[in-house]
Amino acid sequence: FYTLWEGEYRMQKIEFTPITFNYHQQCLFDHATLIIYPNKLNMLVGKSGSGKSTLLKILTKKIAVEEMSCNLNEWNVLSSDEMAYQLIGYQLIDASYMEHLTVKQNIEETKRAYPSSNIESELIETFHFEKLLKKYPHQLSGGQKRILSIILTLMKNLPIIILDEPTRGIDVNAKYEIYNIIIQLAREGKVIIFVSSELPELIGMCDRIIVMHEGKISGEVTGGEMNQK
Repeated sequence: FYTLWEGEYRMQKIEFTPITFNYHQQCLFDHATLIIYPNKLNMLVGKSGSGKSTLLKILTKKIAVEEMSCNLNEWNVLSSDEMAYQLIGYQLIDASYMEHLTVKQNIEETKRAYPSSNIESELIETFHFEKLLKKYPHQLSGGQKRILSIILTLMKNLPIIILDEPTRGIDVNAKYEIYNIIIQLAREGKVIIFVSSELPELIGMCDRIIVMHEGKISGEVTGGEMNQK
């Protein structure tokens, strides 16, 4: 998979289709198609209950669907657990850390599992976590917990990064640090997919805005097109 982002050749898009999923006898996705582009910020937007988090769980195989395939063969053959170590870094909206470990221990365990990462020191400094390393997650504020989840997810250095409301409850300075980091990662060839309800702040930064409505992937627009509406 990594060779797709190295050298002269780069994949033009990743396409998931047809996405078919029923929940409690209700059709949430009916032969939908989702297209994601490398080197771009792909933001998923929609009202609460529109299916955004469900779609992310489908993409990471945490929810099995009746029918779906991907033009990326690695996605088709890997299990959810295998993808978490080889393909997709997924920051959950609630937590991506171990409660019984300190911040430092969470970082060390992640480094041990994903030794290719060399950005933990930079992330600790960027988010001013030096004084929080000895604390346990329950001793952190809501925003600090979210940042810890993001640090651990980015440390994995996987080709695809999925972030669920990464800036909710985070102060303005930290938000823009996150924006800058994911923009840089996208430009370096990572596949970035994230959900955000902070649309006005992000319109100008996103390359693609994927709109969801009542469980439907109703369309895609560019940041520039959204600005004109």
